[in-house]
This record gives sequence, C-alpha cells and structure tokens, in this order.
Amino acid sequence: MQGISTKKNFIWYYIQQFVTLSMSIITAPYLARVLGSRNLGIFSFTFSNANFLYVIAQLGTLSYGVRQIALNRDDKYERSKTFWEIELLTVITSISAIIIFLIFISFQKEYQFFYYLWILFILAVTFDISWFYSGIEHFDETLIRTVIFKILGIIAIFIFVKNPDDLYKYIIIYSLMYLAPNLSMWTSIFKYVDFVQFNNLDVLKHFKETFIYFIPAITSSIYVILDKSMLGFLIEDKRENGYYDAANRIVKFGEAISSIVITRVFEPKTNHFYKAGQMDKIKQSINLSLNFTMFASIGFVFGIFAIADDFVPAFFGPDFLKASLLLKIMSIIIVITSITFVLEYEYLIPSGKRNKINRFVIIGAISNLILNYILIRKFASIGAVIGSIVAESIVMIGFFISADNIISPIKILDAVKNKILAGLAMFIAISFIKLILSMMGFENLIIGLILQVILGSLVYIFVLYLLKDQMIDFKKNLDAI
Repeated sequence: MQGISTKKNFIWYYIQQFVTLSMSIITAPYLARVLGSRNLGIFSFTFSNANFLYVIAQLGTLSYGVRQIALNRDDKYERSKTFWEIELLTVITSISAIIIFLIFISFQKEYQFFYYLWILFILAVTFDISWFYSGIEHFDETLIRTVIFKILGIIAIFIFVKNPDDLYKYIIIYSLMYLAPNLSMWTSIFKYVDFVQFNNLDVLKHFKETFIYFIPAITSSIYVILDKSMLGFLIEDKRENGYYDAANRIVKFGEAISSIVITRVFEPKTNHFYKAGQMDKIKQSINLSLNFTMFASIGFVFGIFAIADDFVPAFFGPDFLKASLLLKIMSIIIVITSITFVLEYEYLIPSGKRNKINRFVIIGAISNLILNYILIRKFASIGAVIGSIVAESIVMIGFFISADNIISPIKILDAVKNKILAGLAMFIAISFIKLILSMMGFENLIIGLILQVILGSLVYIFVLYLLKDQMIDFKKNLDAI
C-alpha cells in the first residue's frame, strides 16, 4: 500500500500548522478583550485539569499507533487487526479517563459546570484515528478535515463569544474543534481496513508498549499542565492563570517555529541513519538542526525581550500588563526545549533510549511539582515559570548526559555564540527604533511594532552574515545530508 508523496505530505502538514498557529494568534487578542483575564484564567485552569486526563486517555497511542500501522501497512488483515486492537485500547483508556474526571469533578466546589463541558474534549480521544492515516502516509485524510474544522471554529468564536458570560460557549467550541474532525475521519476508514472478529484481537498486548511511548509523548506538555493546575489550586486570583496562558501562547508559537524542522524533517532522516549505522551523518544532522533551532529560538528570545512591553498591551489589551514580564522570563524556555528536542528526537528515541528519556522527564516533573509548591505561593505565575525553567533545564542536562557525547559542549557553544551577539545587536537596534519613534511622537503602536520586528530581524540576519555564521550555509548543508 502506497501513501501520497512526501512533498504533498509536507504541504498538508505546513498548512495545518499555519492554521493551528493562526487560530491562536488571531483569536487571542479578541478573547483577551471579550472574556478578560479572569475568565481566561478560569479557562486555562479548568482546561489544564481536563488536558491532564486527555493525555492519559491518549496514553502513547499516537506515536505507537503510527509505528505499528507503518510496520503492517502492506498486509490488509494485519493492518486491520492492529487498527482495531489499538482503537479498542484507546476506547478503554478514554472511558477510564472520563470516569476519573467525573470523580474529580464530584470533589470540586467551583467550576463544575465548565468541567462537565470539558468531557467533550476528553471524549475526542476515543475517536482520534489520525495515527492510522499517519501510519499509511495519507496525511491528507486528517489534515483537510482538521484545517476545515479549525477555520469553522475560529468563525464560531467570533460569532458566538461576545461577552464574559460566553466562556461556556468558548469551551464548547474549543472542544468541538477536536471532536468534530476526529469523528469525520471515520467516514473514510473502511477504505483501508476490514472488520476483524473480536476473539481474534489481542488488545492488552499493546498496553505495555503504549505506556513506554507515553512519557516521551508528554515531554513538551507536562510542565505547562502542572503549572496551570497548581496555579489554579494554590492561587485564588484566577487572573494569574490568564497571565500565564497569554504568555504561554506566544512561547508555544516560538517553540513551534524552532522545533518544527526537527520533528518533521530531521527525525525520519536520523532514524534511517541510525539503522544504517551512519554515525557521521547523524552528527552532521544534529549539528545542522541545532544551528537552526538556536537561530530561531535565540532570535525569538531577544526579540521578545525587546518588544514585550509594547506587544503585550497591544496584543492582549491593558488587562494583561503582567504577562509582559512573564513572557520575557518564559521565553528562555524556548532555547532550552530546542536543545532538548534535538537530543530527544534525533538521537535518544532513534537509539532506543526511551527509559532514559522517561527517567529524566519524571525527575523534571517531580522537581517542577516541588518548586511550584514553594514558588507559586510566594510569586504566583512568575514562580510557576521559574519552576518550569529549572525543570526543563534538568531534563535538558539529563538528555545531554545520556546522549553518549553525540554532541559536545563546544558544538553547542559554536551554535549559540554568534546568535547571541546578533541577538544583542537586534535588541539594541529595536531599542533605538523605539527611542526614535518616541521622540517623533509616533503613537500608532501596531505600526511601530511591525517596524521594530522587520528592522530587528534584518539586523539579526545581517550581523550573522557579517560573522559568517553557519546558518548562512544552511541550505547547502541541508542538501548535503
């Protein structure tokens, strides 16, 4: 069975990423002004608790399912058998997660109505068979539907969410943007699988493997879930959750920019190189992707430090002023996670070191839990961000130690030194532009921000060119792999 071309898969994937990121960017300013910081804080807090059960419901089936379907893609019976086994396992884990969530809701004195609405979100996991289409390399089957429902969701938000009392409508729309495309995927499934007799299925044999895939799958989300949940439980003022959520939306955008090339381009290459024993190619790929991620993440961090004080009130409104400080501090995570992603997806996973990944993710989560309990009480949302930075740093160091010297500290220094100098030059340039605009009495904040971003980016790239940074030859080096 053949999938569609790699080129088309990439096109569909980037369309989905564009729409997903655009949804957050387009709706964030509107929702911040319509719902306000307190209601967005309630959304963030209740969502984080629901999302924890959502992740448990998924277990590790997304990554594991892709692998198992890919292995059996040419045998329709085995493909069908594997599909129904993994899907039934997902039904079991989803129902279990919903039951646990209902027990949790019964003990909650606040926001019970909102929690009940989030069951729609958790239920979406039951019908999520995107892993099957990824396994047979028919990304178009999932991405077209996802893009359509994301766009419909954006339209629905602008039509139905009009004031702070419409928070429940936003939760329903948000949940349906996950549930609806998942349900629609079932309309095409029987072109690729047949029914298999129940007594021929062995569902439980997949449980151990999906659990092994579970912890690596939550590496990038566990700290945010912990932060939002603990903020809500430890701090009465739900605006703190709103500030955290606003800053986190922008940081997630930065992480997507810096890590997208790893997860979709370099990971398959390094898997191939590892199986072929081509360690030189693996090192070349890691060095190249590290250079790209440092280029994107360091540039993003210095840019955020330069424009955050103007960007946050312009983007989210004056009710979110505290989020500008949070955004500056939180942006540091982008650099840390970029290194973590390189090591995890390009070496530790291909080389079968999932146990080491699990160990350090658990250590990081425990550290985050302890630090959050101490720091959130004293510093609220700022304490949560500091706890995450420390936890993410622990995981990064652990991954680095586990990577068998695949990349040296000198290589990391080579990848970052020019970017830091260029970032400083960009920061100074943007500060100078802001000073000139202020002296001229220029009051259009949006146009001013656009000028700062464009001119700052040009300075960043120009300085890297003068320093003859490795990123200048990125395309040539990419073609060589």
